[in-house]
Amino acid sequence: MTLPKIFTPNNNDNLCYLLIPIIFTLISIIISQKTGYKKILSVRNIFADNDNWERYKSARSGIISDWVIKNVDKMLKCQNSELGYLKYECEGCKKTKTIKLSCNSRICGRCGRRYTDNWSQILAKEILPIPHRHFILTMPAELWPIFEKDTDLWKLLLDTVQITFKNVVNWKRNNKKLKFGLICALHIYGNDLKFNPHAHVIITEGYMDKYGKWQKHFYFNYNSMRRVWQYNILKGIKNKYRNDNTISVLVNEMFQKYKNGFVIDGKRRISNVKEVAKYIIRYVRHPSIADSRIQSYDGKEVQFRYKRRVDGIITYYEKIMKVEDFIEAIIKFIPPKNFKIIRYYGIYSRRGKKKLRVLIDQLVGSYGSLRFYKYPSKSKKGHKIRKIINCSICGGRMKLIETYFNRDYG
Repeated sequence: MTLPKIFTPNNNDNLCYLLIPIIFTLISIIISQKTGYKKILSVRNIFADNDNWERYKSARSGIISDWVIKNVDKMLKCQNSELGYLKYECEGCKKTKTIKLSCNSRICGRCGRRYTDNWSQILAKEILPIPHRHFILTMPAELWPIFEKDTDLWKLLLDTVQITFKNVVNWKRNNKKLKFGLICALHIYGNDLKFNPHAHVIITEGYMDKYGKWQKHFYFNYNSMRRVWQYNILKGIKNKYRNDNTISVLVNEMFQKYKNGFVIDGKRRISNVKEVAKYIIRYVRHPSIADSRIQSYDGKEVQFRYKRRVDGIITYYEKIMKVEDFIEAIIKFIPPKNFKIIRYYGIYSRRGKKKLRVLIDQLVGSYGSLRFYKYPSKSKKGHKIRKIINCSICGGRMKLIETYFNRDYG
């Protein structure tokens, strides 16, 4: 249902943007008190409450993949000694301290925030200090069921995005040796928790020519991009299902119905390197719904809010789902094992890193703060080891005396 007008602010109603989170928080507190559920409203607590996850898992035994089960179980045991811990002892007063390990699950909001903050700082040092353009490439709802059933098409979607921009930029400059920087993030759900595959793209406003020099490029022809994107993605689907007549008929219908191509939103320009990094990385460990959007939970149903932007106007909606449907909506967006949600192309790819260093010399004169940092050192199980821990009582140094890693959870 649509909320009152106060929840549909325009660009000038800054006060509404400040009041909306406060109002929703107050509403959720009142509802939680009336229903008797005073726990913090979060995805983790909803899964754990009343054995909701265990009952859901038992009812669908053999259907849910081991990878999904592992990620959910890790989330429920996040910062629990059962998952693993590090035990320290003070060299002076002999006080002990136990640090429980985090889960690093795909759907853990707590670990996701820390993971994205750390990685965004690293990625910000590997992005050119120039303006980037943000694009969102979408496709009609008629194609969504195909991508939902076949996860192999997810990689096809990301690769097709790169081919589309390569075709458009190279055709504009009549050159096939141009190298631009492109980072593509796959997003497979909408704010209402429905399957909605689309790609968020960050591309440099410029490219490296065949002589190794950087050239500026500000203009992107949206009309040609829409048609090229439509042609490439439909061609890729048809080639994969070349023996399926139903898919062939659907592809032909898409060409006839959308003669101007598929919708591409690309009006946003990003000049801040840190903003680019944070926007990209949030898709790596980002649950399909933030805990702050959950309004109420009574043990049987979950109510949450979501927003939609139409012609610059944001409208807020509410949605109620049964617990079983809510759990299913959350876990179906867990990417397959080893699948990379974010892909790097052009000068941002692994092969392009050497050229990227040369470009940094051209653009800023020296590496400066844009050095290429390595990831923090980790233990064999992927957990960061804190080297120095000080005692909270005497201030002395604490040494590591015991470690435990549950191998069942990796």
